[in-house]
Amino acid sequence: MRVHPAGLARLDAEFSVLPAGVGQAVQAGIDLLAINPMLEVYIQEQHWNPLAKALHAQVLPTGGNVIVRIPHGVWPFEGREVVGASALAADLLESAEPRAVEAGRRLLLDRLQALR
Repeated sequence: MRVHPAGLARLDAEFSVLPAGVGQAVQAGIDLLAINPMLEVYIQEQHWNPLAKALHAQVLPTGGNVIVRIPHGVWPFEGREVVGASALAADLLESAEPRAVEAGRRLLLDRLQALR
């Protein structure tokens, strides 16, 4: 998505938005270096539609400045203020950066070991 740069701060501060992706993984202590990572968020569809209109968000094939993830069906983060390790791992696995993909793989393996 492309949002006016002034709208990025508003999007990041929105109560219905949960930070995600590389930036959030670094905040959660994942061993990654992120210099000015692109804003990535999870948001429910019913919250996104009016917010997208207010921010004049545009879908672009390239050149976006925010990744918006809208889970369909069940909201997997009910009652949470942050996304869990599994969602962060999935975000990292989608990265074009090999180090981020490896961090996502390690995080998923750690989660699997914790379940055993």
